[in-house]
Amino acid sequence: NLYDLQLFPNPTNESFTVQCGKENTIESFSIFNFNGNLVWEEKNVNTQQKEVDIRLVKGTYIVVVTINGEVIHKKLMML
Repeated sequence: NLYDLQLFPNPTNESFTVQCGKENTIESFSIFNFNGNLVWEEKNVNTQQKEVDIRLVKGTYIVVVTINGEVIHKKLMML
């Protein structure tokens, strides 16, 4: 993708890393459950890589990441 956005490991059972390519900056990210409810949000991240240590109920989540003013959606599987 345009910003080389990666979530790893994916699937995971707790912590994971959000990472974008060089010369890009993660501004913020949010995690939504499949019902559309916000379960985690972090603003003013301003880095290329961020480790997230979170325990969520098993299932599929949508991670919404803002990089350089662009919003990107990725699926995250929690085991």
